[in-house]
Amino acid sequence: MAMKMEDTKLSTIAEVLSEKGMEGLGGAVEILINEAMRIERERYLKASSI
Repeated sequence: MAMKMEDTKLSTIAEVLSEKGMEGLGGAVEILINEAMRIERERYLKASSI
């Protein structure tokens, strides 16, 4: 199953990259990693409550 990210997260990443170019890459990666961790936490917590 593919991960779904909120459009706001994608917009934020695009904004960071368009404003800062490659220097904003670290911030964009940080947003992606935080979103991936949030999704994994949600999945884990739902699985453990069953």
